[in-house]
Amino acid sequence: MRFRAKAILPAWDAEVLSDAILRVEGGLVAGIDRHRAGEGGGGDPGARDGVEDLGDVLMLPGFANAHAHLELTAFAGRLPRAPLWDWIAAFVGLAREPQDGEIAHGVRRGIHLLLEGGCTAVADVCSLGIAPEHLLRSPLRALVLEEGRDFHDPAMARPFHALEGFFARFEGGAELSEAWSSGRLRFGFCPHAPYTASLRVYEAAAAAARLMEELGASDGGVPAGAPEALATHLLETREERDFWAHGTGPFRDLLAQTGRLPKGFRPPGGSIVESLDKVGFLGRSTLLAHGNHLTPDEIALLARRGAAVAFCPGTHAFFGRTEDPITESRAAGLAFCLGTDSLASNDGLSMLAEIRRLSARGVPAREALRAGTEAGARALGFGSGRLEPGANADWIAVEIPPGPGDPVSRLLDPDARIVRVEIAGRTAWTAEAGEAAGPEAPPKRP
Repeated sequence: MRFRAKAILPAWDAEVLSDAILRVEGGLVAGIDRHRAGEGGGGDPGARDGVEDLGDVLMLPGFANAHAHLELTAFAGRLPRAPLWDWIAAFVGLAREPQDGEIAHGVRRGIHLLLEGGCTAVADVCSLGIAPEHLLRSPLRALVLEEGRDFHDPAMARPFHALEGFFARFEGGAELSEAWSSGRLRFGFCPHAPYTASLRVYEAAAAAARLMEELGASDGGVPAGAPEALATHLLETREERDFWAHGTGPFRDLLAQTGRLPKGFRPPGGSIVESLDKVGFLGRSTLLAHGNHLTPDEIALLARRGAAVAFCPGTHAFFGRTEDPITESRAAGLAFCLGTDSLASNDGLSMLAEIRRLSARGVPAREALRAGTEAGARALGFGSGRLEPGANADWIAVEIPPGPGDPVSRLLDPDARIVRVEIAGRTAWTAEAGEAAGPEAPPKRP
């Protein structure tokens, strides 16, 4: 397959190629050629001589969303713009209301919105076991992160159980095997956060991931669905330090209010980041959401370990936060990527919008694009983020406003419009079809 575009940006740091053709073979990028006179396309979009002419668009790598919660889409607009602990308390009250049908509808709507916003790969945190089936049947590449909690209660035997039903239905089946073997679907563990997961949960998750890494390096290989990545919410708020070190503050009050504070609770003590490092949780397969209150020393440690931080500008704005890890992370060379978080704490799921928000915080346009493409794809473990030979053929086409200068700056213009999304050389979404279909209507409650 060959696709002609007015301009192709192979990667965030590459030269924009005018009037070029992307070649795709077997779902992978085979190369990019300059268009020659008389070869395919004649100015009007369409297919000719084996070349599909996309017209006046900028083609670039698809976006990688490094932190999402598709199962929370059903809670859009229903939670307060309040401190995180109050937001969680409100969520706990609401979580008893939506039925599985509403959650499933929300997941499907969320997938639609991700594609509409140019996303081709997502790290989705799963706590209810509903999202994986819909991600399996979607065109998206997905890192499914099974969320676990023990509320610092040593009596809680199984902190990770959300995906048991999913694997009971799909393990050994053709759908999961194909998605796994093709590299489209990956799995990992996500201890929720330092205030809901004890150090033993982080240690167990790290041990499981190391085991899978060892199996992958052996002749036996890794079984389909095995956890190969790690994630957690880390220092989204500074109050997490008080809870971990001293067992005080609003997160202790939250656990007590929701009946989750164990009798005789004793805090782990010390530094959260150093504690996670000691049990082997921090490494090249570790994705840390938010990180708003990381210190320079902690950022340097994470950079040495090869971990990545997923900053969520939309959620940052939702909660009215001001502190962020951007400047220090960039200076330390820490892998820095972007996420949308959920519609329960954001006004959309568009990765293009998140890249624009990051740029508005003073990050140069191309570096913001790097966070939303190559950096995120690497953190998720997918061979995407650059349109170069051998990479996944995951790309988007965007109509950008005319004008001089670097087209990347115009990509961030509010009038820029995504018109097509391709994953593994297959059309996953088009503006025409997507806008015509739209999100399905939610199911009615009985």
